[in-house]
Amino acid sequence: MAKRVWTINRNIEDTKKIVKNAVLKSISADLEDEEVTSSEHFINVFQVYERYSWASSNRLSLSVNMISEPNSNVTKVTAISAGGSTAMFLKINSIGEHSFLNSLDDELFKYTK
Repeated sequence: MAKRVWTINRNIEDTKKIVKNAVLKSISADLEDEEVTSSEHFINVFQVYERYSWASSNRLSLSVNMISEPNSNVTKVTAISAGGSTAMFLKINSIGEHSFLNSLDDELFKYTK
């Protein structure tokens, strides 16, 4: 498992587009599902992506949570990748997880606060 948290200077709609474009640069990546929850105090977007890991010959998941206040130009993004190990009892290969997360990190870093 690998995890990163960013606070970026973009509204939540722009952030959704940035995240989706960054993750889907991988030819084997797909957006599996998305849930949007909102109230008068917040907007929360939760997305789950999946892609094939060439390094470990299996699939990885990337869960991304974005939260912001309505009409705000600041969004907190949390991403957690999982999977990618071929070991049965110990996780010995997490290269794919970090690689999946790095594709998002490279893009979001441009907008960090």
